[in-house]
Amino acid sequence: MQEKFSVLQKIARDFNAEGITWGVGGSLLLYINGLSDQFEDIDLVVLEKDALACQRLLIKHGPMQPKNPDERFRTRGFFEFKIDEVDIDLMCVLSIYAQEVETVLPFDETDIERWEPFGIEKLPLMHLEDWYLIYALIEREPKLELIEKHFRDHGVDQARLQTVLSLEMPENVRQRLQTWV
Repeated sequence: MQEKFSVLQKIARDFNAEGITWGVGGSLLLYINGLSDQFEDIDLVVLEKDALACQRLLIKHGPMQPKNPDERFRTRGFFEFKIDEVDIDLMCVLSIYAQEVETVLPFDETDIERWEPFGIEKLPLMHLEDWYLIYALIEREPKLELIEKHFRDHGVDQARLQTVLSLEMPENVRQRLQTWV
């Protein structure tokens, strides 16, 4: 776990120093929010205009990995890196194809829920409501259950949920999200 935190510290230092607009998502977001006691990799979402700069910064620390295509993911920019044996996924303009519907999740500063202190750096944490949609689209039931427990215990950001519900998505996914309205 310490290796992952060390790598995350390097990335945060570089991205923050360069003024990159970025967000932490995925299992790391669940971990930081106390929903899980572990995380597999580091999922980062960035503005499309910052993607090239982010690649340049990450390559300083470790190699870009070969593409591993998955038909569900139509994300405009998806790059995998391995830094000190830690897997890093860098994404911009997230797009997921599920049940014959393409859901595009734009990313900008409003997608950051809060900045979390992390050593001498700060981490921009994305909204759990956004990742609830992502996990619903890719059918990651265990992670959905973790977020649903959090929603039951702590509530849902209704404004953010309405923003997420404004996106195009399969009807069964929309119905699942609407149970929290």
